[in-house]
Amino acid sequence: MEALFIIFLSLGLFLIALDLFRVPTLAATKAVMNITQPEERHVFHMDAIIMALSSQISKLIRLSDKQNKEWKTTLQVAGISMQPETYFARCAIKALIKLLMLIPFSILAPIMDLAVIVWAVTGLFGDISEAQKKVKQRHNEINRELPRFVSTVEQELNASSNVLAILEGYKASAGDAFRYELEITIADMKSGSQEQALIHLESRVNTTMMSQTVRGLLAVMRGDNGIMHFAMLANDFKQQEQQQLKKIAIKRPDKLNIFNYIIVAGFLITLILPIAMYLMKLINGMV
Repeated sequence: MEALFIIFLSLGLFLIALDLFRVPTLAATKAVMNITQPEERHVFHMDAIIMALSSQISKLIRLSDKQNKEWKTTLQVAGISMQPETYFARCAIKALIKLLMLIPFSILAPIMDLAVIVWAVTGLFGDISEAQKKVKQRHNEINRELPRFVSTVEQELNASSNVLAILEGYKASAGDAFRYELEITIADMKSGSQEQALIHLESRVNTTMMSQTVRGLLAVMRGDNGIMHFAMLANDFKQQEQQQLKKIAIKRPDKLNIFNYIIVAGFLITLILPIAMYLMKLINGMV
């Protein structure tokens, strides 16, 4: 009875809080989420409730101008259509929902309270770092494509030094992450300073490989030949790519060992089988 009383009391307080904070209806929130997140085929009711609460609680969160600018860029690159305050509010609400599990566990199994707290805190930090993980993943995807892009630029510079035309020509064959950055850069180059557009590209991606690439493009725009620079970059990026592949191979020794065993087994069979057949013929001849 006590458990039921606590559950119904919590539900009643939750509904009163929704009314006091003027949280939008579930249907309205789901409609907005379906528009802002078209890649999601279905928006669950819990997600809609969390977003509705986040939009209200975000008004209580204050970030400095620097933090707000940095997180806006991070969320934009990560493809998350939220304001920084809403993002942090969403993370906090998800952690609080997990902490609500303390109510039944405190009554039925108090020994599990610590596990619930650890689960909520771990989930909070995991949700906050979700955007940064997506940004890192996109940057790694761009870095993997830069060797091909640099080689293309080197070849194109033999015919033309028009950086904007080179970027537009490469955009059609670029990967999703790099194409997105190129579209922003090309639009900025057409509407404003081309050099500033490339500098913004460098700051958005913020990797060493992109910085070296942008430095070369800026040099071309300022009148340098650039072919030798991009030839050296292509060679350096190729070596870095090979090193990355080696690191990935080292992290997967078990999978590679299987193929090594197969190769060794095949070698032994081709070596031992003829010898064994020759010995069998000798033994048969002696008999």
